[in-house]
Amino acid sequence: IPKAGPVPPTVVTTTPLDFATNVPRDTTVRARFSRPLDPATVTGSTFRLARPDGTFVAAAVTYETATNTAVLTPAAPLAFATTYTASLTTGITAADGVPLPSAVSWKFTTPPAPPTVTSTTPADGSTGIAVSVAPTATFSRDMDAATITAASFTLTKAGSAGPIAAAISYDATTRTATLVPAAALDG
Repeated sequence: IPKAGPVPPTVVTTTPLDFATNVPRDTTVRARFSRPLDPATVTGSTFRLARPDGTFVAAAVTYETATNTAVLTPAAPLAFATTYTASLTTGITAADGVPLPSAVSWKFTTPPAPPTVTSTTPADGSTGIAVSVAPTATFSRDMDAATITAASFTLTKAGSAGPIAAAISYDATTRTATLVPAAALDG
C-alpha cells in the first residue's frame, strides 16, 4: 500500500466573501487556512489585493498563527465603487513546506460614494432674498425620495430654536429637493 503524501493547505474561509458587495472601504482582507502555515511565506508578494487595472494596493501582510489566518491591511481606505481581487499564490506553504496546491483568488466590491449636494438656491450666504423663496438642493446622484423629509431638509431662521414649518418635495429627474415654507419668511 503506497503511503499518502503530506496534505496541502487549503483556504477554509475568506473575508470578505467572494463577490461580496458594499464592503467597507477600511476592511482588512483575510484568508483562513486548513492548517498552520510557514509565516515567512505569507508576504506582500504571496498575498495581494489588486485594483481593476491590475495595480496592487499598498498593504501590510501579516499571519495570525493562533487562527491560521493571513491578513492583508490596506495602507489607505479603498476607493468607492471598485471591485478588488484578492489573490494568494502557491508561494504560500504549510509549516512543513507543502505549498498551496493552486493559486486562490476572490473578488469584492466597495460601496458607491455617498451623495453630495452639488448646488443650492439661494446660494450660501446670499442676502436680499425674497420672502417667498423656496430653497432647493441638487444632489450628485439619485436619492431615495422617502429620505428627504421635513426632518432631513430644514430651514432655520438665525437665532431661532427650531426649523421653519415647510413642505418638502423631490424631483427625481433633476435630483432636486425643494423646501416650500408654510408661510412667507420674515423680511
